[in-house]
Amino acid sequence: MGSTRVVRFSVEPFDIPLPRPFGTAQARRTEAHNLLLTLELAGGATGLAEVAPAPYVTGETQEGARRVLEAFAADLQGADVAGYRAISAAFHRAYPEAHAARAGLEALLLDAYCRHLGAPLYQFFGGMASEVVTDVTVPIVPPDEAADVARSAFDAGFTDLKVKIGLGGQDFERVLAVARAAPGAQIRLDGNQGFRPEEAVALLDRLLAAGVPVSLFEQPVHRDDLDGMRFVRERVSVPVAADESVITPADAWRVIEAGAADVVNIKLMKAGVLGALDIAAICRAAGCDLMIGCMLESRLGISVAAHLAAGVGGFSFIDLDGHLLTGDTRMVGGFVQQGGRLVLQPDQPGHGTALATTRG
Repeated sequence: MGSTRVVRFSVEPFDIPLPRPFGTAQARRTEAHNLLLTLELAGGATGLAEVAPAPYVTGETQEGARRVLEAFAADLQGADVAGYRAISAAFHRAYPEAHAARAGLEALLLDAYCRHLGAPLYQFFGGMASEVVTDVTVPIVPPDEAADVARSAFDAGFTDLKVKIGLGGQDFERVLAVARAAPGAQIRLDGNQGFRPEEAVALLDRLLAAGVPVSLFEQPVHRDDLDGMRFVRERVSVPVAADESVITPADAWRVIEAGAADVVNIKLMKAGVLGALDIAAICRAAGCDLMIGCMLESRLGISVAAHLAAGVGGFSFIDLDGHLLTGDTRMVGGFVQQGGRLVLQPDQPGHGTALATTRG
C-alpha cells in the first residue's frame, strides 16, 4: 500500500531533567537522556515514539542509539510500515545490541500503522482490556523521605508501592517506613541486583517477621547468577521476579529452565515491542507470571507499554510510573490517570500520545 510507506523520519534528543534524583542499587539519575522519534507516511498518518536508553541495563547511550537509528534512516525511507516485522528484523540484523533503539523504532512503526488504520494500539495487540493498574516507585532515599513519598502516593490512590533496595544500610528501615506510612498498601521490593543470595533471604525474612506485606521480590541478585536467584526463590514465600536477567526471549527461556523466577519483568526498552510479545508467549506457555516495567520514560513511552499490557492481558504486576518519576509535561494523551489506573482511550488511534504543542 503506497499510503503506508515512509516519507519522513527524524531522531532528536529528548532530555528530561528529573524533579528529584532517582536512586537505585545500580545508578543515581538526575536526568533522563532519551530520544524522540517521528515518522510520516505517504497517506498522511504520523508516528511518535521515545527511546529511553539505560546504560547500566543494556549498555546503550543516547548518542549510541541516535547514531544507529540515523544510520538506518536510508533503509527506512520508502519502507512500508505494514511490514513492520520485516523492518524490525532488518534493524536487528544490522544492530543486534541496540535494544532500546529497536524498541523505539518498533513503537514508531506500530503507532504510525495504527493511526493509519484508525485503531488504538491496545486493540491491535488483542484488546483484552482497556486499562491497567500500576504501582509507584519509592527510590533509595532516607527512611523519612521514603515515608513521605509513600504517604503521598497512597493518598493519591496507589495501593501498590515498589521500594528500591540493595545498597545496604537502611534497606530494612526504608521498607518499614513505607509500610507504616501507607497501611494497607502492598509492598514490592526491587533489589536491582544489589544482594548476595543469603542477604536477600535474610532481609525478606526480617521484613515479613515485622509484618510488612511484601507481595514481590524483584531481581535480588546479579543478573547472571541464576543459581542465586533460584536459591532465593526456594527459600522465600513471596514470588521472585527476574528483571535485568531477562532482556531477550532466549533469556526468558534460560531463567525459566533454571527455575530462577516465578515472574518475568518485561520492559520494552530491553526486549523491544515484538520481543516483549515473544517473552509473554514463552512465560504463558511455561506457567510463569508476567510483569511489565519501564525505564525513566515520559508519558509517551509509558503509553506504548500500557497499550501492550492492556491489549495482551495477563500481567500480574504493572510498574508503569516512569512519567511520574520524570515529571515531564511535554506529552499529552495516551491515557487518563485515575490514581493507579491508566485508562486508555478507544477513540485515539495508535498510542494516542502527542506533543502538547501539537495537540489541538
